[in-house]
Amino acid sequence: MNRLRALLAALPGFPELVPTQLTILLVVLPLCAYRGMVGRLYDEKAAVWGLSTGELQFWLPFGLVSALVLALVPQRAQRPLQWVFHGLCFILLTMTSVELAFFAVTGSRGDWDALGFLLGDVQNVLPVAMSEVKGEHVAAAVASLVICFAPLAIRPRSRSSWGLLVAVPALALAVWLGNGGRRGLRPPLKELQPSLAEQLWWDALDRAGDTTTPPEPEDVRPRSVTRTGPLGPNIVLILLESVGWQATSFAGQFETTPNLKRFAAAGVSADRMYAVVPHTSKALVATLCGDWPMLRTDIGESRPGGIPGRCLPDLLRDLGYSTAFFQTANEQFENRTEMVHEFGFQFFRGRASLLASPTAARFSTVNYFGLEDRAMLAPSMDWVRRQTTPFFASYLTLATHHDYGVLPNWSYGAIGGRTGKELHYLNNVKYTDDFVNQLVTAYGKAGLADNTVFVVLGDHGEAFGQHKRFIHDMVIYDEGLHIPLVIWGSGITAGRIEGDRQQVDVLPTLVELAGGTLTGSVRGSSLLAPAPERTLKHSCWRSHRCLAERTAAGVKTIDLYKDGPIQTFNILDDPAERKDLPIEHGAKAATRAALRGWRDRVNGRYDEMIARWRASMQEPDARPALHSWESIDLMGCVAEQGWAVPGQTFWIDCGWRISREVQASRRVSVRFGGTTRTVRPLGGVWPIWKWIPGWTVSDSVPVRVPVDAPEGELPIEVSWDDQDWVTVGSMQVRPDP
Repeated sequence: MNRLRALLAALPGFPELVPTQLTILLVVLPLCAYRGMVGRLYDEKAAVWGLSTGELQFWLPFGLVSALVLALVPQRAQRPLQWVFHGLCFILLTMTSVELAFFAVTGSRGDWDALGFLLGDVQNVLPVAMSEVKGEHVAAAVASLVICFAPLAIRPRSRSSWGLLVAVPALALAVWLGNGGRRGLRPPLKELQPSLAEQLWWDALDRAGDTTTPPEPEDVRPRSVTRTGPLGPNIVLILLESVGWQATSFAGQFETTPNLKRFAAAGVSADRMYAVVPHTSKALVATLCGDWPMLRTDIGESRPGGIPGRCLPDLLRDLGYSTAFFQTANEQFENRTEMVHEFGFQFFRGRASLLASPTAARFSTVNYFGLEDRAMLAPSMDWVRRQTTPFFASYLTLATHHDYGVLPNWSYGAIGGRTGKELHYLNNVKYTDDFVNQLVTAYGKAGLADNTVFVVLGDHGEAFGQHKRFIHDMVIYDEGLHIPLVIWGSGITAGRIEGDRQQVDVLPTLVELAGGTLTGSVRGSSLLAPAPERTLKHSCWRSHRCLAERTAAGVKTIDLYKDGPIQTFNILDDPAERKDLPIEHGAKAATRAALRGWRDRVNGRYDEMIARWRASMQEPDARPALHSWESIDLMGCVAEQGWAVPGQTFWIDCGWRISREVQASRRVSVRFGGTTRTVRPLGGVWPIWKWIPGWTVSDSVPVRVPVDAPEGELPIEVSWDDQDWVTVGSMQVRPDP
């Protein structure tokens, strides 16, 4: 160590900054190599130099500025500042390494949306990230520690400052080198080229220019339904997680969905059905609410007032239907429990309540989200058999979601020469097809098949590198958007659904099948009627990354924002989207403006409807209170369903009133089955100090049934801040089938 220290101290420059210089060297070299290695995953001819110039442009100036600061401060302050600098190096190096690994898995860069999504729900998002962690990632984390902190052990004694003269030429050299390496890269390698710091900088500038457009009157007309005929059949909606058209038997490439193909022959199916946004929560909004979802990464639709109109479960309840939603995935992820409630479903079962079922041990965990799909069969059929009116039951499958876990009770085989994760995915598509068949069979055994309509469609597709992108969230090409759709059952005549269709068309179709007529703002049109002439719009899940439109003539245009030029394809002649058409620059600019105008209009409508909801959620109320906690009055609570099972969450609708202005935050507590849960009123979106004294506020409060809750009628108690408990009703806890 002494010899090394003496050698480094003899180098030209300012020796007290040797740790800084060495750290930058140790950071830049492996990071550039890693960036080049990731680039080669997407292009065999990827130029390491072209991909690495962004890192040089960031790290060289960063190191030079740090060296200048360290050289100019008093000597006693250098050591603390060195620790700060090396700590920043470690944070930035780690973030960059993680982001490069993210690109290697998905084909898209990180941004403020991805960072906010992780930090906003670390508990539920971390398992998703950990599913892709490998040994080399752990080794890289350890190496980052060594690279950034080991040079601090070097303590040269001599001091000089003439080396500062190299700062300006070195900075100019870094900029020149960087600009020289930016030529010739196309998406997604062009997207990979900037450093993380530059990526976040330009992403922030894009967002700083965000605007919203106030909605047109037609966009905000209240939606309602009236019965115009006899009450329709039972309706079963099955949403296939991550199942795109290309992965099904309909595309002709794989024999993965023979049952679905058989059902299609007895009913109707669409060859050109598309998602709006390739992300499950957004697809649920489009399908169940018949509307474009909020075009922001935030799942704001799960918060009170977050959905701009009444959704299918709520509308069908007006027609006399009972409603339920089933999934095997973690109901806490993206606030699924709250979102299903906002949709208007009366009954919901997710992973927590299914794990409490006596039959749960028979089913495998398929991925980081939850259980295999068959775990829904018995619990859902138990709910179905209890219904005395027509019902609307929705199912969301899971087995085909990333990371495509292998099910021990399912036979895996060769499919179309595919390997690795894609082979697991395709085998899980076959499993999902078998689950649909088992579910339909169960309805038949219950004597319900003759009076039930089944609707099956994908929530979005899944990509395996067709356009150098993977999974689905950022896949704006048709492997991410093109989905299957099949409708069969009571009253459905065999045939085809022609034209371009989209998930927003499901709501008007099912209202029609239920015997109702819609009024108000309706986005889609019935799938059982001729296709209208229209242009379909699409968006990636993360904002400011990609938008697309599809005309009735089959021309699809994609706006990749700063990640690449506008792309145009003739889908009818080029369904694989390989040949970018030479379109006049002005036409491309007009399409870009139209797409971003659509984004601003959609988000403006959400902002307007949330403001209207806040203005209408209170009303004057002079009735005597049932109970009071200082300045807070209880006006009454009603449970939204009649019974529940262990592990399930149900909701009670309560009315609160404040008698005078409240300055501090207050929370509602609910006690049921021996457990207590405390939540913010109105989901925290409208704090109590903004309430109007003397006006009643309508609030829905979630109640979790403990997994060990005893059977029978149990009281529901409420309080504010865990003080002075009041019984407001009861709930029947029933055994799980």
